[in-house]
Amino acid sequence: MENILRCGRPFATTFFYVFHVRVTRKYTKMGGDFGQLKNDIRGVITTKLSPYEQKAFKGIISHGVPNAIRRTLSNVPYIVPPFIIGYLVYDWIHHTHHKSLRKNPAEFANDQ
Repeated sequence: MENILRCGRPFATTFFYVFHVRVTRKYTKMGGDFGQLKNDIRGVITTKLSPYEQKAFKGIISHGVPNAIRRTLSNVPYIVPPFIIGYLVYDWIHHTHHKSLRKNPAEFANDQ
């Protein structure tokens, strides 16, 4: 490692080289390139199910809809209070603005 760092290359090139060598050596020991695990490794069992045997929409009505409702209702305490506070602030600002636009009749009592 020290010999690589002293060879006069820029740090980024040296870092990439060291990182690439370490990663490549680590994953080639497992049996393949990065992301390509070999199939004949002892203790690893892989199974596949044909796409024609899968039921993509199985339980969408019986399980999916109640689950969506449950998840939505579980988030109501986090979503509704900010909307209520936002509406109350908006309503207060709206009334205050219209109140500030009105003329005060006491200021014009002496006018003719």
